[in-house]
Amino acid sequence: MRRGPVGRPRAKLLSGERWQAAAPRVLTALGLEGEPAGYLAELASELHAAYVHVAAGLPGNAAVQIEGGKLKLAKLGKAAEPRLMPPFGLPREAVRADRGGG
Repeated sequence: MRRGPVGRPRAKLLSGERWQAAAPRVLTALGLEGEPAGYLAELASELHAAYVHVAAGLPGNAAVQIEGGKLKLAKLGKAAEPRLMPPFGLPREAVRADRGGG
């Protein structure tokens, strides 16, 4: 496992007295309350609403089937090639000249 702050996300978390001193500023900056129950209930409600919305759309979607309790998705067709745009800030004539188009 990789060491250091990137490999160990909790390595620089504050705890104990340092967290108690910083908590009011951190929570205010993040717009959070000290007790997470209300925030977690709100997130759970949003997740449930999204789940219900997606589930309601499944019966009308021919590309989606539920077989044996598993979600089966139809294969997607080949994506269209993206249209190349000239680099930002360069006039089209400069891009054409660079590509040998005159």
